Amino acid sequence: MDDYKSLAEDIVSMHHDRKDFVNNLMAECKKENVERTAEVKELIKNLSSENQQVVAETQKLLGEIANENAQLIAECKNEDGERAVEVSKLISDFAKENEELKQETQKLLGEIANENTQLISESQKEDRERAVEVSKLISDFANENEELKAETQKLLSDIANENAQLLAECKNEDEERAAEVSKLISDFANENEELKKETRQLVSDIAEENKQLIEGFAKESQERAAAWKEFLGIVQSGKGIKEAKKVEIPEKPYKEEEVKVEEEVKVEEKEVPLEDRVLEFIERHPGGLRVGDMEEPLGVPRMRLGRIAKRLLNEGKVRKEEDLYFPL
Repeated sequence: MDDYKSLAEDIVSMHHDRKDFVNNLMAECKKENVERTAEVKELIKNLSSENQQVVAETQKLLGEIANENAQLIAECKNEDGERAVEVSKLISDFAKENEELKQETQKLLGEIANENTQLISESQKEDRERAVEVSKLISDFANENEELKAETQKLLSDIANENAQLLAECKNEDEERAAEVSKLISDFANENEELKKETRQLVSDIAEENKQLIEGFAKESQERAAAWKEFLGIVQSGKGIKEAKKVEIPEKPYKEEEVKVEEEVKVEEKEVPLEDRVLEFIERHPGGLRVGDMEEPLGVPRMRLGRIAKRLLNEGKVRKEEDLYFPL
């Protein structure tokens, strides 16, 4: 009896140890997954989308992360398979030990039966009493054996249920991580698409402004050539230098306001933040202006000015109509 109770206690102890092992393993797996997800978020947050090279590096990094997650999922599945093999081995060992115990019990019963037969031959009264005692012992042993068998079956069922629950939780966590990574990739793709649209708009603005500059330069060159031709005609006709001085060669037009603003901006450039300078410049031009109109007076690249103007628009500090920005 003590041996059976000790065996049952050992089985329960082994079950608790196995349960603690599985829980610790799942906690480590979950912690590692959380750290990996945090690393992915941090990497995507630090990505710069200003040129195609950074986009290519980001896509490569996302591919590596996806491979690592796939490898982690595969390792988790392998560990679950190993745990299933260990549980199966434990059940097999228990069944084997139970069979050996059954054989020993049957052997013991046979020996008891032989002893009972010998005792019955020696004394009828003692045989009847011993038969009653043996019968009671056998009955008690059978009852205890049935109880132990029922407890063992319940214990094995609990182990199977816990393993199934752990596998389901692991699968749910993997699906959540996959959805999270997919959402991050989708957000990055949307931001990249917005950057492409902004880049195309800036390229279009640059092309339009270059076209206007070329047309203005061509017109100015034609005017200068006509003035020079007229000047030569006057000189060759012998009308004298005095009359020739009356011919004015057109100079490149400029705006006093822009020159004044440029001088003021250069003086204050070290003191005022660039975003405030752009906002102030737009506010001084209620008739509206393009991003290219601010490039020369402020001395800042057009792409940078475009990003700042868009930020001011999103913050509600300016308004935009077509390609012109107006103060509120």
